[in-house]
Amino acid sequence: MTILQSQIDDAPKQLCIDLPPEWEHRRLEVTVRALDETPTPDAQRERPRYRHWQTPARVLLDRDALHER
Repeated sequence: MTILQSQIDDAPKQLCIDLPPEWEHRRLEVTVRALDETPTPDAQRERPRYRHWQTPARVLLDRDALHER
């Protein structure tokens, strides 16, 4: 996989990308992201979406045991 990467210090309003001839008329992905953005302090302290629990043993009950009262 060949990747073209460039960093621009002062981005203009529009970008023009000159592609190599072998990339013309092909399916491409273009990604643009700001390099100076930092995550907010709240996002850094945010709790994970899921909690992971570890159990020492797993117990499988039969149908009768599940419905006992």
